[in-house]
Amino acid sequence: MSENRRRHIKALYTFDAVVRRVPEERWDHPSPCPGWSARQVVSHLVYILPLWIGEDAPEGDEIGLADHDPSSVWAAALDHHLARIDDEHRLGEVVNTNMGPMPLDTSLGILLVDPLIHAWDLATAAGIEAWLPADLCGNAYDVLAFARSSIDAMFAPATIGADEHSDVVERMLRMSGRNPNRHG
Repeated sequence: MSENRRRHIKALYTFDAVVRRVPEERWDHPSPCPGWSARQVVSHLVYILPLWIGEDAPEGDEIGLADHDPSSVWAAALDHHLARIDDEHRLGEVVNTNMGPMPLDTSLGILLVDPLIHAWDLATAAGIEAWLPADLCGNAYDVLAFARSSIDAMFAPATIGADEHSDVVERMLRMSGRNPNRHG
C-alpha cells in the first residue's frame, strides 16, 4: 500500500471516529468553520471526497447533504470512497481534482488534510475530544506549509501563537487558521 493512501485512510478513520461519537443533540451546534454546524462539516466532507479522486460531486447542496442523519450519510460516503481507492493499480492514474490534474496517489497525500482539520472542527462543535494522530498532523502540516500560498483561499489565514514549543497538532491547526484553544 502506498504511504499516501495509508495516511489518507487513517485520516478518514480519524474523522469517522469523531462522527460516531457526536451526541445527537450536538449536530446543530456551530463549528469553527464560519456559518457551518457540525452536520454541515460532515456534509462538506461527503461533498469533497469524490472531487479529490476524479469523480463528480454528489447531487445536492454542499452543506446540506447530511441534513437528515449525518452518521449514516457519512458511513455510506466513506464506504463508497474506500471502495473507489481500493485498487492499488489506480494510484498512478491521473485524476482531475479541484486543484487540477494529478496522480491519484498525490491527491490522496494532499487529501489527508481535510479529514484531520474537520475532525477537530466537528469535535469542537460536539464538545468532545478529536484525538488527532500526531504523525498525520505532521504530514498535514507539511502539506499546508508547502501549499500555503494557494490554501489561503480555502482556509482562514494562519493564526499566530504556535512556536517551536507547540506540538505538531497545534501547529497544524494554526496553519489551517484554527485556534486550538477554542472548545465547543
